[in-house]
Amino acid sequence: SKPHPDSLLWAMAQTGTDRGYYIGNAVDDMIAGLAAGLQPVGVVKTLSAEQLKQAGAMEVMSGIDRLARFFPVAK
Repeated sequence: SKPHPDSLLWAMAQTGTDRGYYIGNAVDDMIAGLAAGLQPVGVVKTLSAEQLKQAGAMEVMSGIDRLARFFPVAK
């Protein structure tokens, strides 16, 4: 369980990837993402943007609805 990256590393091995993003709203999410070699993206919910950045978020979004702008979906 978080902040240990085991489940993230397992998922990466299963999909054959060694890079990506990890999206979360907690300090443990940012720590787990970093430990797995992923780029953590914070979503403000219970913590402030500053707290998420201090925990290692490379980007912070004000809400889950902002994810579509960060990760455009191909049509």
